[in-house]
Amino acid sequence: MLIGKLLRCPTIKWGTESIKRSRTIKYLWINLDEKLNWATHIIHQGTKAALTHQRMARIDGTTWGLEQEHRRILYSTVALRMILHSAAAWVQNLTSSQKKLLQTIQRKFLLFITRAYCTTPTRFH
Repeated sequence: MLIGKLLRCPTIKWGTESIKRSRTIKYLWINLDEKLNWATHIIHQGTKAALTHQRMARIDGTTWGLEQEHRRILYSTVALRMILHSAAAWVQNLTSSQKKLLQTIQRKFLLFITRAYCTTPTRFH
């Protein structure tokens, strides 16, 4: 991965094969991109959280399933820790779009815990 503002990166070869440039790198389960702005990491963790949400909803069922307290415990012990992995490093520099993305990820779980309709507003005025 090349970190910098070069428009044309140098060509690196291994024998006769050219090595393609990577835009992201995964190190210690943290996804870093060339801009070092954590957007790639948040998007990746959001995708993992969406799969976790689908699995939790499948376990819960539609008319039977887990009590609200158990759904809340599942969220706080599994999904929240997954979303906030390495947050001590990236939470200081969040942009407004990254904050909105985190709120979107969290909203699915809040609706799951409370069994509210998807049309229920997240914020109350």
